[in-house]
Amino acid sequence: ALPPLFRELEEVVSAVELQQLAAVLTNLPAVDREYVKRANAEGLLDEVGLPLSYDPQLIQAYWSRRPRKLQYRLDQFQQSALPFFNNFLSIAISGGPQALREKSGSLAKQVRTAFERLGPTYIKAGQVLSVRPDLLPPEAVHELAKLQGSVQEFASQAAFQEIEAELKAPLSTVLSQISKRPMAAGSLAQVYKATTVDGKSVAVKIQRPDAQEMVSLDLYILRNAAAAYQTLVRQTIGPADADFVSLFDEWAQQLYAELDFAQEAASQERLRGLLAAAGVCD
Repeated sequence: ALPPLFRELEEVVSAVELQQLAAVLTNLPAVDREYVKRANAEGLLDEVGLPLSYDPQLIQAYWSRRPRKLQYRLDQFQQSALPFFNNFLSIAISGGPQALREKSGSLAKQVRTAFERLGPTYIKAGQVLSVRPDLLPPEAVHELAKLQGSVQEFASQAAFQEIEAELKAPLSTVLSQISKRPMAAGSLAQVYKATTVDGKSVAVKIQRPDAQEMVSLDLYILRNAAAAYQTLVRQTIGPADADFVSLFDEWAQQLYAELDFAQEAASQERLRGLLAAAGVCD
């Protein structure tokens, strides 16, 4: 016989539909408007109103004013995530914690394919989870490791337009040549080999178009998905050793910082200075 908790879950599992998951993912406390005003006054927001560093409350404030974009992305997320959540519940109800452990590989495959459909932010999340055997069983780690090489490049024409928009000048006034395709493509950016008009060989790193807005939106949704998953784990397996929301916030802070290319350039200049002082480079 199933334990009482699983019998209760069995009674309600048929009600876990799109609308119910949407309620879980959007059931947030009201935005503290005064906090947002102070952040804006203190220069903590960029020109469109997104925080310069990771702040869940400021991100929530930004997206609460853009319900159509939020709903569109939330619909995409739900369509990809619901098969996993429903399968998780079904396995938990029919077999309990032991069955969940035995099916960890197939569950991870569902997560991997969902992340691939949802794009760069989610692929980045899967890549991070794939090197955390302290959080996931070996089968899940192995499956998510497949995400390490699944990032596709975006169109070079769009990349070159981003350069011109940032520099407010034609590409030819800055670079005498640039590779037609990127040398490498990552979750947030891709890199081209180029030569400046004064003859210097350089690597040009270009952020994906609208990356900061998309990443902030995905982090907003993922954070609440982490809370929903944590609730599922507690209800089906019991108290977890890890606080998934806190762990997510740590990762999200690091990911959001990767969008600040000015800070990255400053760090590279400091590193160059240290290497030059050590005689490693000019």
